[in-house]
Amino acid sequence: MLLITSMMNNGKKADILNQQEAVRTWKDMGFRVLSANIKEEIYTLKKDFQDIEFVELKRSGKERYGKPIPFIFDMFRILEQYAKESELCGIINSDIYLRNLESEDLEDALKGSTEKILCAHRYDILEKDDMDGEYYFSGIDAFFMRKETLRIFEDSACALSKPEWDHWVVYHALLNHIKVFEIKNAVAFHVKHEQRWTPFESNSIGRSGKKDVYGEEYYDLTNQALADIEGRILLKRDVPEELLVTEQERPYFYFEEDALRLAGMEMNRHQADAVKCPLGVGYFRGKDFKRICALHGDLAEKEICIYKHGAEKGKTANIGEIAVYVDFMQTKEAKSLRRFYVYSAGRAGKLMIDCLLWNHIMPLGFIDKDSNLCGTTYKGVPVFGLEALGNTKDYDKILIVSNLYVEEIYQELSRLVEKEKLLVV
Repeated sequence: MLLITSMMNNGKKADILNQQEAVRTWKDMGFRVLSANIKEEIYTLKKDFQDIEFVELKRSGKERYGKPIPFIFDMFRILEQYAKESELCGIINSDIYLRNLESEDLEDALKGSTEKILCAHRYDILEKDDMDGEYYFSGIDAFFMRKETLRIFEDSACALSKPEWDHWVVYHALLNHIKVFEIKNAVAFHVKHEQRWTPFESNSIGRSGKKDVYGEEYYDLTNQALADIEGRILLKRDVPEELLVTEQERPYFYFEEDALRLAGMEMNRHQADAVKCPLGVGYFRGKDFKRICALHGDLAEKEICIYKHGAEKGKTANIGEIAVYVDFMQTKEAKSLRRFYVYSAGRAGKLMIDCLLWNHIMPLGFIDKDSNLCGTTYKGVPVFGLEALGNTKDYDKILIVSNLYVEEIYQELSRLVEKEKLLVV
């Protein structure tokens, strides 16, 4: 298995150590590791990463982004070049720890198929040795595929570590009739750090050349793919053998060959008296169930969070256990919405807008502190700055819809408006 990344070279010892620990988890699983960097970076990084292979970039994103980061297209071309003896390839962010995963798992799942890509969402953790973390819905940090699949990807401005590169991969897979499956096992972990990008950057980063791939069609297609409950796969290696033959438990595990619909199963499972796994929120679009974001159980005790049959605080699913999804439109909070804003205008916020508009509910607009987004719209819904919250008599609620830094967002907004007006989704 050939895995490619790009080691970050910011001069910070802590970041170097973190990447070294991440790479060690890949090497322990038997992966051959490549790092794509410019010549100057390779000279500096080689002493810290002696057990991986560096490949010199012929170009980088320095002119566009101010940093010599690699374009995803170039990384895939490198994989093609080096994958002479490797049938399977992967691309991963340099600070992602891989656990509960073996190369044999991926080989079994991708066996003989060039029409399938596996992806992994990360779990944000506070310390590198943590095994429990917060599921990060919006971003994908690792992809795995057969080397023949690499040829479908076209050149673009997407670069590793910049927003939307992961959804660009999903988008190109869709255009080429290739199914993207999310690995439901908890295999990718990431030590939480300060967010290094803005929603405006995410929304505008793909605009280059003749085609803007980040228009409404792009978001509709990628959101639909990432929310497709049939697009999930559980690596069998991590499932207790006794559960594979227990009819009562089998519906809670998904295997591609079963062709099972998980929507009803996930929606029904929250009826259990003691659910000890992550929660999420979504909605039905006709007969199809669409995910929006994670429910934030750590805020439940403050009684400001939509939260049903509470998972234990800070508790994530056991290996192989699926998340529970609550239908937003069936919650008492959704049924009482009148005059309200959605915060923020990122991907989760847009998915919430899709839910609301499908159910004929029109919010007053988005609220976002990124001034670059103010005055823009999404599906007719305008984006306002924080100043719109000044007259609190004009609105009843602010829905906080995000998958990252929710506690921080809540604290920031609570200094501007009454806490009674805040509702975390």
